[in-house]
Amino acid sequence: METDNPIEYERNEFHSIEKEAAVLGALMSDTRLHEIVFLKLHEDIFIKEEHKRVFAACSSMYKNGRPIDSGTVIEQLKATGDLDLAGGADYVLTLTNRAASSSKLEYYSHIVELYFLKLHYLHRKLVRVFMENSKRPDESKTDSR
Repeated sequence: METDNPIEYERNEFHSIEKEAAVLGALMSDTRLHEIVFLKLHEDIFIKEEHKRVFAACSSMYKNGRPIDSGTVIEQLKATGDLDLAGGADYVLTLTNRAASSSKLEYYSHIVELYFLKLHYLHRKLVRVFMENSKRPDESKTDSR
């Protein structure tokens, strides 16, 4: 895949919304997988806003020792006023149909995490370049590089 936009390349090559959905579906389908996911991921890692909301609800429930399944997640999202922002009840229910198998969950979680780290690195690099290029003209004359 060739593109001039490194962010699009990273998104298409290393990350997908489908993998995010598969991770969330697995969270709501298999309690044995919670530790794997909650130790690796946090809501800001997710690209899709609806997925951030669903993960935040799941994470809150996990921390409070509440059971996590599509029904309880929908109730949690209703209670926090985030159900519409999470795509609605129908969308949350469809996530369980897209659940990753336990054998793929750790790999998908790693891909989601890796994309976030690469994007964060790219952001820091862009900020550094911007800062270097935004020096005032009189500062660049005295720079001894």
